[in-house]
Amino acid sequence: MNIENLGDPKNVAKLHESSNFDYKLPEFEGSPLFPIQRAVTKDGRLICAAVVKVEAEVYLWMDHHYGTPEERWEAVKAIHADLKEHGAKIGFDSFYCVLPPEVSKSFGPRLEDLGWKKSRGWDRYTLEVR
Repeated sequence: MNIENLGDPKNVAKLHESSNFDYKLPEFEGSPLFPIQRAVTKDGRLICAAVVKVEAEVYLWMDHHYGTPEERWEAVKAIHADLKEHGAKIGFDSFYCVLPPEVSKSFGPRLEDLGWKKSRGWDRYTLEVR
């Protein structure tokens, strides 16, 4: 087996289609959001492929002693709009955040009001490389 840079993206599209997973093949070809694109081949056949997407995880800190809940919500909406604008300017196509259960109950619906969508329910795993 050989490990090499990803070749023709059409071959990856074929693997993706055969997987029957319910998600759109990401547009990784030539995208700076996918800086690592690797493949395993044997005798010229693509066995598996992996691409690594740079994601933008949002962290939010709030002074819960400031003003009223409405004033704090206005601050969240303001920073939300600013993050969307700045993220789009540098090429991000999405953001994500992780909420602890005790925060998700109350703050999750507020995020949904701003257009955030709850993840599709797939388990998220993390690999720390450093």
